[in-house]
Amino acid sequence: MRRLLRRRRRDERGAVLVELVMVVPFLMTMVLAVFDLGMMLRSDISIANSTRTAARVAASSGSAPLSDFLLLSSLGAALNNVDDATIHYVTVYKVTGSSKTPPAACTTAAAVTAGGSAAFNCNTYSGADLTAILTNPALAQSGYGGACGGAGKDTRWCPALRSTNQASVAGPDYLGVAVSITVPTATRMFGVTKTFNDAFVMRLDPSSNPGSGT
Repeated sequence: MRRLLRRRRRDERGAVLVELVMVVPFLMTMVLAVFDLGMMLRSDISIANSTRTAARVAASSGSAPLSDFLLLSSLGAALNNVDDATIHYVTVYKVTGSSKTPPAACTTAAAVTAGGSAAFNCNTYSGADLTAILTNPALAQSGYGGACGGAGKDTRWCPALRSTNQASVAGPDYLGVAVSITVPTATRMFGVTKTFNDAFVMRLDPSSNPGSGT
């Protein structure tokens, strides 16, 4: 009887070990998947908050010459919370009609190279533009806030031509900020990278430069 009991206990321990070997990989996969999804959600929230912060800065800057420079400075600082981010573009655009998304012509590779589109009232910046501002703000600032129609980075939709006039028929302009950012995934379970696209729209603050704009 004692031998039978000892044999049964050994058999049960062996069964438990087999079950453990079968269950552990599944549990580890679930843990890694939840962790990766949590990290992607964190990046998504951080990018969305950064875009909204940048739009608020632009709205409060109104038609100030350095509006886009201040916007990009704010965006770059806020994106410090996103690790190893690769920025494809940052588009500052005038919102017209019911669509709140940026015009397609403002977010292409050609638009990044050209710095935006005057026809569609948008300035498009690259990751290199943002890096330059964060690395040496004083040096980078010289490329912004110049005369409208000049060679500056922000002349496709010149800040000085943005309407902040509450008394005009259309009122102050609506400004949108759109970003496209790729972030590496933590565990590679859902691919090596994840690209986040976000946009946020705000109306320019009419008190920033009263009576300015068209």
